[in-house]
Amino acid sequence: CKCKFFTGPSFAQIQIPFGKHYFGLHHWLDVYPETGPITGAVSVRLPEGGGAALLIFKERAIHAIVGEYPKWKSITIRLNAGLSGPNLVQSAPDGSVVFFGNGTFWRYTPSDGNVLDIGQGLRKRLRRINTVKARIGVSWVESDTKEVYFVLPIDDSEVPNQTFVFDYRNAGWRL
Repeated sequence: CKCKFFTGPSFAQIQIPFGKHYFGLHHWLDVYPETGPITGAVSVRLPEGGGAALLIFKERAIHAIVGEYPKWKSITIRLNAGLSGPNLVQSAPDGSVVFFGNGTFWRYTPSDGNVLDIGQGLRKRLRRINTVKARIGVSWVESDTKEVYFVLPIDDSEVPNQTFVFDYRNAGWRL
């Protein structure tokens, strides 16, 4: 369905379409409250006719809502990989999802379901990220180059001041 998704501390609110409008009734789904508050969400297309899924990010976990209404179910995709803040996740043009959390960059690939740590080559720089302020970081996909940009606070900075650029085509980073 072409549902609209909204998230709160431990739930997803889903509005169901009806013609050109959405039902005033909302479906609430509790999403693993024991793994902490939701830090962000993004929708993805699953491979081979799998439909859409809503990825639900926590600080140290990734879950998904899959299936068709009213038989949605929530699943855990990976523990120990999470999202530091709501503006630190982007869908790359190849369909993968790149995000920052738990001290590194991650990449989820819907085609194989893998969540990989793609920050290995940046460890020295990543250790300098101000983890208390990381949640205010920002990210975007540059429309011309199709690169994914992240800007995070380094050292004692109170504002994002270090840019990380991920080229998903070459699976590499630039600072």
